[in-house]
Amino acid sequence: MTGKTVTRAEIAESLRKKCGLKREDAFEAIDVILHDMVSLFKKDEEVKVPLFGVFYTRQKSERIGRNPKTMEEAVIKPRRVVGLRISRLLKTRVNDACAKKN
Repeated sequence: MTGKTVTRAEIAESLRKKCGLKREDAFEAIDVILHDMVSLFKKDEEVKVPLFGVFYTRQKSERIGRNPKTMEEAVIKPRRVVGLRISRLLKTRVNDACAKKN
């Protein structure tokens, strides 16, 4: 599963199968969750997902960046970014699964 990206459509399909939702309702559920998360981020609030982690926003300062292809310098404007602190349980599960592979 290396390099695999899970798409919104795959998540909706999983919701449809596991929860018995119609396809349209599954997409709507995803959209509502994402809309609510963005609304909380705009208020600088965290989004806690038990057993998964905490999404949070932080401010990044203006800085000088460099185009790796041309080595040309450019100013990167200040911006807000979203981060994720993974829960201990999820870290443990991931590390245990990786250890079993090796």
